[in-house]
Order: sequence, then C-alpha cells, then structure tokens
Amino acid sequence: MSAAVPLQDRIVAAMNGRTRAPYWEVLEICFPKTEDSNAWNYSSNGGPAGCQMAFGKALRKLGFYHMGRGSQRQIHKVQAAAK
Repeated sequence: MSAAVPLQDRIVAAMNGRTRAPYWEVLEICFPKTEDSNAWNYSSNGGPAGCQMAFGKALRKLGFYHMGRGSQRQIHKVQAAAK
C-alpha cells in the first residue's frame, strides 16, 4: 500500500503549471471515482459531495478560485496585483 499524497500536492500536479483548467477535470484527477467512490457518494451535512468541500478549501489555500456553474465551472489562479 502506497502512502497517501496530500490533496494540495494532487491539485498542483493536476493543474500541471496551468493557470486555468476545468473544475471537474481537476476534481476527477484528485479524487478518481474508481478509487474514492465514497468521497463522491456521500454528502457533507446535506450539501455537496464530501470531496468537493475539501477540494474547495485546498484550492483557496493554494491561491486558486473557481467560477461558473455546472459543467462550465473553471479554476483560475489568483494573479498578483501589479505595482
């Protein structure tokens, strides 16, 4: 059994240096449905799937945000303000 990779490291690897990517693509890479089916099947306090709650928090810690709804949702990297 291999050691678990931290979620933030999985996000960085899934983004692969990009500053913009489809939300659902990155989420599927970080939480493969074949390996983490419980993360997709069970909600967090009646809300979204449990994996989405942890994923959103990890994105914010890394300086990413997401925009859009449904299948059009995109992840963007927060750009540093110009001086």
